[in-house]
Amino acid sequence: IRQAAEALLAWRDDPDPRVRAAILRFCGHAGLRERAPWMITHLGTSPPSTSLAAEEGLRALGADILDVLLVEVGFGMRSKRDAVLRLVRE
Repeated sequence: IRQAAEALLAWRDDPDPRVRAAILRFCGHAGLRERAPWMITHLGTSPPSTSLAAEEGLRALGADILDVLLVEVGFGMRSKRDAVLRLVRE
């Protein structure tokens, strides 16, 4: 998966939101914990499908990223805190 991840991550800034959403989901389901901060930046963004994909990916990472989420709650962007808190509570 790591080899495929590097090739896919080259497309993470693609203008097509469907491509970005697919990569966000992939990162979560592939267990790419180091991509969690990047995924958090997509919470609450437009289009909603991208935000939902980021949530799905972060949920797939599970409790392994609790430390990242808690740092984001305490020191991250205010606009992301509600979405991050919802994930922490889950």
